[in-house]
Parts: sequence; C-alpha cells; structure tokens
Amino acid sequence: GNQMTSNYAWHLTTAVAFPFRDDFNGNMSPDWRITNSDTSKYNLTEKEGNLRIYTTNTDIRGTSNNLTNLFAVPLPSVSGPLVVTVKLSFPTPPSQNSQQGGIILYADSAGQPDMDNYVRIGYHYDSDGGPYLHLIQETAGTPEAVISTPINIGLNPVWLRLIKSGSEYSAYYSLDGITFIRYAGPVIFSPSVAYAGLFAMNGYLASADSIPVD
Repeated sequence: GNQMTSNYAWHLTTAVAFPFRDDFNGNMSPDWRITNSDTSKYNLTEKEGNLRIYTTNTDIRGTSNNLTNLFAVPLPSVSGPLVVTVKLSFPTPPSQNSQQGGIILYADSAGQPDMDNYVRIGYHYDSDGGPYLHLIQETAGTPEAVISTPINIGLNPVWLRLIKSGSEYSAYYSLDGITFIRYAGPVIFSPSVAYAGLFAMNGYLASADSIPVD
C-alpha cells in the first residue's frame, strides 16, 4: 500500500505546570483527540510502548486539509514557554518523496485543530536533497517558511523538540535524547496555538510505499 507507519513516544511540558506525557504502554491518554480518524491506520499493538500510525496520501499543506489520523491534545492557557518533544525512529529509512512524521502546534478553528494555521517540524524525505529535518509554518492556508536541514539518521532514533516562547518558535533535534541541537528558528508565528499533536503522512501528491516508523 501507499503508506508509511509512524510510532511515537510523546512528551509535552510547559513552564507553568502542564506536564503531559504518553508512552503508549498498551493504552493512550483519553486527552487525545483524533481528527479524520481511521482506526484501521493506527494501533498500539504492533510494537510495545509505541503508537503506530500508517500514513496515507493525505496532507495539511496549503489547502490540502484531508490529513488522516491527526492526533492532538488541547493546550491550557499558559503564558510561559511550551516545550513539545517526541522520539521517533525509522527501521526502514524513508527513501520516497514526502514520507514523513513529526510534531505540530495548531491554532483553533471552531473547537478543532486548525489545519490552515500551524507550526510543524519533522523528519522528511525528498529526492532533491535526501532525508532532512524541516520546520514549516502556515498562516491562513499559506505556507510562510520552509526551513530544511539535511540529515540522515539511518536506523537510529531521533528526538524532535519544538519550543514556543511568546510568538517565537524554534526546532531542535537530538540523537541521544539528552543533547539537543537547534536546527531552525526562531521564526515568528502570530496566531495563538491551542493544540499540540502528531502527524504522519505521504502528502497528497505522493505515492510513497509503506515503511515502519517507531
């Protein structure tokens, strides 16, 4: 099939006391909201301690707002910095256009994550430059910044971290979960964010094969 699988261990904190952590050890927090849910495309059973999401040829870039299994947690109203961290790995390294997974902060749209206003970071394959880390922000349906940093993690895990401080957002990665290196930002994103979430997709223009991501 034209799918990629994504598995996540998830950690969300703020400086004001909103610790949220989900290690997906056989179940998931009831705080998760799943937009465009397709229960045949995700599970907690294929690898213990992981959420596995199968990507489809769907997207959130521009006006393509049909992403399947958009996982999101509502954020409290806080004034301090927000730190979102995820660990992911690719047992079969991505090698086809738009195979990707990562984390995202959304604005609100009538009580749902706003697919036209967000900041996201992820690990992404593109044939023009091989695998890379990206930061993409979109306002009112228009991508405003696409920042990419070539890196090939091979079979190793990568930790991604998105830090919000006021209206500034910075992206970090780590290969050991301890030392984080900033690879993008700060960028300015003015809309207020109301959700933090996970994504895995091939993009609507892609027909990438399924690969496992843990």
